[in-house]
Amino acid sequence: MKTTRHSSGAVRAPLQNAAVTDRRYRPIRGFTLIELLVVLAIIAILAGLLLPALARAKQKALAIVCLSNLKQLTLAWDMYGHDNNDWLVPNNPPTMFDAQGKKLPTWAWGVMRYGNPDGTNIDYVIGQREGSLGPYLKTYQVFKCPSDKSLTTLSNGVAYPRVRSYSMNGNMGSIARASVTKQVAIFLKRRDITSGPRPELCVFLDIHQDFIDWCQYIITWDIGRESFFNLPASRHGGSGVLSFTDGRAEIHRWKDPRTFLPMKGIQGVPVAVFGSQDWRYVYQLTTKDLGMDPTHNW
Repeated sequence: MKTTRHSSGAVRAPLQNAAVTDRRYRPIRGFTLIELLVVLAIIAILAGLLLPALARAKQKALAIVCLSNLKQLTLAWDMYGHDNNDWLVPNNPPTMFDAQGKKLPTWAWGVMRYGNPDGTNIDYVIGQREGSLGPYLKTYQVFKCPSDKSLTTLSNGVAYPRVRSYSMNGNMGSIARASVTKQVAIFLKRRDITSGPRPELCVFLDIHQDFIDWCQYIITWDIGRESFFNLPASRHGGSGVLSFTDGRAEIHRWKDPRTFLPMKGIQGVPVAVFGSQDWRYVYQLTTKDLGMDPTHNW
């Protein structure tokens, strides 16, 4: 390796490295504005394609969690019957009392309407008492649809999430419907369900946020009239979730536009839907008409 000596006597770097020290610095060329705009446009296009797909995937995942919740609730409902001599889980509304003025037992206490503190009380759904499903469930969270983001504002001005999204078939576990609608089938024991047509019926139904109320879901009808007192939820992409007496649950796609109401955050009123195939689907899974109205004796 050769070195060179400057006239001043200083030793210079080896000759093979001289090229390195003599190189000129050239600045790295950056993106032009047009190139950056093209890249951003491509990213925006990809986001526009991917985000809806991700939203649908999340929506489907939440619906599956809701489906699992109803399966767990229905399993608890079935186990209660086995432990109580075939009697179904009590499903009495808060307006029913015994001879001593005591409220009748029920699986879910309280009124879920907006502004009512009952709707925020975990003990009302999982507390240990007669009729409670709490002993069969590990968490209160199975009573709530994960897509239900509704809040109830209490008297202190603070908004809280509600603890329940589901209601039970109003013709099961209570004589309340028979006292209102004569000649309609009610089911107090398991054998009541298996007798007559349609041996499998709906147990739990996911309810629209503005229509959740008592422990029961109710539909009403008469000659020329069909109504949802408690409108089913359609928050899973236009679908709702319901469970059946055989333990299964399904995500059901609603078809009638009258079933799809946006959440307003105020208590809903009964929805008239005469001729709705959605109403008739729920009706056939809710009860068995005993002759009150020949047009609904299906």
